[in-house]
Amino acid sequence: MSFVFSNIPICGKDTIEQYIMTLIAGGDLGYREKLSSLADPSQPFSPPSDDSILLWRHLAISHLLLASRAAADGGLPARTAADLVSCYRQEISDAAHIDQLNRIYDHMIDDFVHRVHALRQASVLSAPIRQCMSYIDSRYDQKLTADLISSRVGYSSSHLSRRFREELGLSLTEYILKVRMEHAIRLLRLSQLSIADICEAVGFHSQSHFSRQFRKYTGTAPGLFRTTGYLPPRSSFERSR
Repeated sequence: MSFVFSNIPICGKDTIEQYIMTLIAGGDLGYREKLSSLADPSQPFSPPSDDSILLWRHLAISHLLLASRAAADGGLPARTAADLVSCYRQEISDAAHIDQLNRIYDHMIDDFVHRVHALRQASVLSAPIRQCMSYIDSRYDQKLTADLISSRVGYSSSHLSRRFREELGLSLTEYILKVRMEHAIRLLRLSQLSIADICEAVGFHSQSHFSRQFRKYTGTAPGLFRTTGYLPPRSSFERSR
C-alpha cells in the first residue's frame, strides 16, 4: 500500500512527520518504500472530503516548512530552500481538491529528497568533475560542447565523458540536459515567461525540440505542466539520478 499524504492519521502524525524529515535530511532515495511501510494494509485508503481542504492545506504548508529545514540540515543552500518554499506554498494554497494536494505533496517530498541526495553525491566527486558541473550550472543557457567543457579542466573530451559516467552515472550530455530541464521546470513554475522564452533561456533553439526533451525528461508536456503544476513521479533515467 502506497503512502498518501491525506491518509496521515492526525493522531500520531508528529512521529510520522519526524520520520519524513529524517528521510529528507538524509537524501534517502528509498523513502517511498520506507513511507509505504507505515501504511496499515487493514485500513483501506479513503480520501477525506474536499470540504476539509483548508485543514489539509495547513498541514501541507507545515510539512513544507519542516521539509525545507530538514533539507537545509542535509546541506541544501538557504536560498534554494526559500525559493522552494515560495513555489510550493503557492501551489498548496491554490489546490482545490484533496487529490491535487496529494500530488503536490508527493512531488514536494520527492524534490527535497533528490536535491539533498544530489548535494551529498557531489561532495564525494573529484575536483575536476565538480569544476565542470559548476561551469555547466552557470552557463546552461549557452552552447555547451564536450570539447569546450573539457578544455576547462585539461582533459580530452573522451576522458571527461568517461569520468562523468564513472562518477555521476550520467553522460556529460545527460547532465547538461538535466540541468537545463530542472531550470525549465523552475521557470514554468515561478515565472510568467512564455514557453518559447523559457526554451531560449535554458539553451534550446527549437521549441519543438525543447518540448520533446521536456516530455521525455518529465513525462508531461511543458504547457500541461504549467497548467496543472503536476509532474509524474520520477521514473525516467534522467530524473531518477
